[in-house]
Amino acid sequence: MTLLLIILFISLCIVLYINYSKEHFCPTHISKKQNKLILWENDKPTKLFNTYEDYTKYHNFLQSNYKTKGKSCSLLTPKYKPTSNNALKNWVDTNLHNKWYNIEYFQGNRQSKKTKLLEAISKTKENYLLLNPTCLKNIKSNNKDYYKKFVSAYSVYLRNEFKKSLKYIPKSTSENNMTVDELNVYYSLLSNMPTCDRLIKLYNKQCSINKWNTGWTYIKQPKLPKNTSCLISTKNIKTKVNPLLDEGIPVGALSISQIDSLTPKFKYYELNKI
Repeated sequence: MTLLLIILFISLCIVLYINYSKEHFCPTHISKKQNKLILWENDKPTKLFNTYEDYTKYHNFLQSNYKTKGKSCSLLTPKYKPTSNNALKNWVDTNLHNKWYNIEYFQGNRQSKKTKLLEAISKTKENYLLLNPTCLKNIKSNNKDYYKKFVSAYSVYLRNEFKKSLKYIPKSTSENNMTVDELNVYYSLLSNMPTCDRLIKLYNKQCSINKWNTGWTYIKQPKLPKNTSCLISTKNIKTKVNPLLDEGIPVGALSISQIDSLTPKFKYYELNKI
């Protein structure tokens, strides 16, 4: 009986010692803040790590020392809080190239067909002038006459081809408000648009009645536009055309253009109907 009590007492001492060791020597949790990992002992931060790999190396080093003292600590895992009502934060350890947490749940997380079309259209527009270096050179060199011919031809091209494909011209002047069918045609027209010189040769019609004023812009620096006008002699009616800058390239779509952007942005809108 006495021997049994001694064994129980020794067992209790071992359990208490282990618990004491964990409470006083083991970190309690690890958290992430501003792309850093913070190691905590209760409410006190003790170490800062750049990556989870750095923390695991530190943990393994401590474990090798703890074993000689009969102590042991568990490897901790960072916890994450939702960043919004719809999603959990993703964290990627860039050193390990491993997603430790890759839990995402967004409402409607699949891209709609319209969203994909808008992205494809945006990419096509950005690439057009880059794939037409002569055209880009003329625009960047402040060749206003060339630019006016280009936007005029572009307007006529869109109107004519929309009529051929849809039998009408889209009422909406914003890509975001176009229907999927209209965006499909628009994307096709942009993808198959002739080179700038060819476009000007085939479709340039300056100051045409019921034309589209097109804001295809290449902006080097912010400048205030001033309006110019051309005269339709047959009806003696003035029609505004794309505003010109004192210096630089004509700007017609400042609302969707980024100053100092290296890629041209453009949209079209109905100017007037006569």
